[in-house]
Amino acid sequence: MDFRKSSMNVFHILEVSFALLRTLTVALSSLVGGFTIRCTGDDNELWSYKGSRNGPSAWGETFADCYGRKQSPIDIELADVKKDPALKDLEFKNYDESVHSAEVINNGHTAKITPSDGVVRSITVYGDTYSLAQLHFHWGSRYDVGTEHLFDSKGYAMEAHFVHQNSQGGLAVVGVLYQEAHSNNTGFKAISDALSQIKFKGETTQLRSSLNLAKLLPRLPMRFYRYVGSLTTPGCSEGVIWSVAQDVIRIGSNQLHELRSLFTVTKDEDHAGCHLQDNYRPVQPLNERYVVLST
Repeated sequence: MDFRKSSMNVFHILEVSFALLRTLTVALSSLVGGFTIRCTGDDNELWSYKGSRNGPSAWGETFADCYGRKQSPIDIELADVKKDPALKDLEFKNYDESVHSAEVINNGHTAKITPSDGVVRSITVYGDTYSLAQLHFHWGSRYDVGTEHLFDSKGYAMEAHFVHQNSQGGLAVVGVLYQEAHSNNTGFKAISDALSQIKFKGETTQLRSSLNLAKLLPRLPMRFYRYVGSLTTPGCSEGVIWSVAQDVIRIGSNQLHELRSLFTVTKDEDHAGCHLQDNYRPVQPLNERYVVLST
């Protein structure tokens, strides 16, 4: 009997079982007597992900650009992607210099981190410098939903957006997809340490430990998909240059549970059914656009 192989199989079964248990626990937290509890606070917002009158399908009624023809996110159909010899490695400047000061906020739609240490972290896109303004996350209630971008219609548990701006106000966003795993992502620890302080909408805190942004990225140099789209939240402004990492990296089930335990409403509001989960916009039509892959 091959005990090594047997042990590996047992470990794999335990890892899958742990992920399923986490998913079931989160699902049950929003169920009472077999009925899903709807968050009434969502309907009071200008826009939401789950509201009956202000969800993603209705965003364009208030924010006209959300009905545009160059919207994000998209389903990246890999067979249709072409390699672009002119599209080289994305250069991340000062990303390996740890963030020691940053605001962390639950704005009711996501957990957002805004560095305030004075270090200019940037990327170069088509010869222009775009400086990091903030990063935030989109995640799901299950291991297979949460990312905004899809690869051949397949989603994962979480997507990080590193939002950059140039001197003219143009935006370039780097998207990184994460799959749920048993082991934690060490690069996410500083964020995890802060999440307990921002359980409810409007709550803010400061980083408690240093954050190395390079550890939230795939191994560099990073191959990526490039296309022009929009912001994925209202007002859905177009002209955003997207670089979506080709490699999917891991995020721990414990860390996702901390994100899934946040709320979309303030502490004083009725927060039954108001867990901050599934905060992703459905994919939008590609229309006349195309997607290229770096070389």
